[in-house]
Amino acid sequence: DWTRGVLKVDDRPLSEVLQTLAAYRHGLLRFDTQALAGLRVSGVFRLDDSDAALATLADNLPIKVERFTDLLVIVKPDAR
Repeated sequence: DWTRGVLKVDDRPLSEVLQTLAAYRHGLLRFDTQALAGLRVSGVFRLDDSDAALATLADNLPIKVERFTDLLVIVKPDAR
């Protein structure tokens, strides 16, 4: 759980997971909740390494993680 530095989720909306990850990272993590609607997530993610969490999500969901700078990351749907 978050008190141990991890986010455990079971069939939660992707936007909810991204919102939690955003709270634990420096800079901005932007996403469109409506565009990502319907995508659900289960897993355990370290809160001190949101980049690894985002990479795992991108490997397993039809999303694209675009890094513009270390302080601006945008998550978008990816029509794979």
